[in-house]
Amino acid sequence: MWQLLLMEKRTLFKGFLICLIVVFPFTFLPLIGGEEAFWESFVQRLPLSILYSFVGATFICLAALYHNYERQSIKLRMFAKPAFKALGFDYVPTGTGSLVDDLGFYLLGSHNEFRYIIDMEISLDDHEQQEVILSPLIYAPDNAKQDGFIKAYKVMLDREFKFTSNQNHLEIILSLKEIQVEDPLAVTKLMNRLEAKLKIQPAV
Repeated sequence: MWQLLLMEKRTLFKGFLICLIVVFPFTFLPLIGGEEAFWESFVQRLPLSILYSFVGATFICLAALYHNYERQSIKLRMFAKPAFKALGFDYVPTGTGSLVDDLGFYLLGSHNEFRYIIDMEISLDDHEQQEVILSPLIYAPDNAKQDGFIKAYKVMLDREFKFTSNQNHLEIILSLKEIQVEDPLAVTKLMNRLEAKLKIQPAV
């Protein structure tokens, strides 16, 4: 978690300020309908409201950081398994500098003549629900539309693989039950099987 704090300290500070500004007005809700004059009560409550806002913003930022840390830890442990480590792919960070997207990473590398992105989806509600997303980077010929080209591949590979709803990339969903993660050749064998099909260019 400390590494996440160091990597995203500027983004976290921005998020903290935004939370502080959002929380601050709500700390004055108890003044509504009070017997004393509003502005007099406002001045009296100001120090306490600042403290409440500071504590609230800190709690929100730490909760979001911990939630993200927990999910990324699961992904790191999985990608350290022999099936993924043996690929020698690079870790590429994502979501850096963003207040909307979670900080994360994916694997990027090449196998034979194909380049791949490997990511992992972890349910926000249940971290035990995990799926690996394998994406070979293939692009349509100049005379074909990307979404139509990808759709043709999906039709061709439909019996063997399950896909995400992304229309522009061939994102294959793999249950962790399908991967022998302790086998260094597990993902490589899967890629070989996939590449044998990808070399057959579909008619668009």
